[in-house]
Amino acid sequence: MYRTACVLVPSLSGQKAKDLIAEILEECGNVRVVNQKYDGVQNLSYPMKKHAQGHRILLDLEMEASKVKDLSRLFSVNDLVLRHMIIKILLKKESIDNRHDTIRHINDNMFLDSDLRINTTQRGRILDKMPILSKLPQYPVIKRYVSKAIKRARYIGVLPYCAID
Repeated sequence: MYRTACVLVPSLSGQKAKDLIAEILEECGNVRVVNQKYDGVQNLSYPMKKHAQGHRILLDLEMEASKVKDLSRLFSVNDLVLRHMIIKILLKKESIDNRHDTIRHINDNMFLDSDLRINTTQRGRILDKMPILSKLPQYPVIKRYVSKAIKRARYIGVLPYCAID
């Protein structure tokens, strides 16, 4: 199972944005959409290709590993896609212990700025002691996943890289 986050140009209507994603997935072939979350036009943390806003779409996809590269190429060549990211997510059956449950929770919520913003300073620096993990032991593995999630959220435009003055 893969999670895909896309940011599309704001000039599209909501239905055209959804249609564009469906068209790209159809062109890739043999990709099944498990879950789709459309956030509408949102302000980006920093401009992407001279756009301050963009349609945010989050997809959970079931596909073969060989299709990931093809899907990424299709997103890259489309001018209406400002940014995209495809990552592999853990499934429930892959859970081993409490650490893996926490890692899955972090992966599931990696694009929610409310969860990740509290783990960075106002200047955008990642904190050493993360408030999101205050009730759990500070496992280095979990801290690495939170740091990765913050970096992914920065890339997709949910969190800023540094403070905006």
